[in-house]
Amino acid sequence: MSRCAESNRGPHPYHGCALPTELQRHLSINTATFKYFCNIYNENIIARENKINNIFPSLN
Repeated sequence: MSRCAESNRGPHPYHGCALPTELQRHLSINTATFKYFCNIYNENIIARENKINNIFPSLN
């Protein structure tokens, strides 16, 4: 058997804390920002749907 085949035995196991602390902090800030803007977007969609339902109640 060759040494190369023995040294590459497949993927390494996943380690949950593999990210450096600074990257974890940026990731959590970006996630919070993303959720904030998603909430604003969803609120705008609901407000728009309410306006349409008020104008066209027969569409409900």
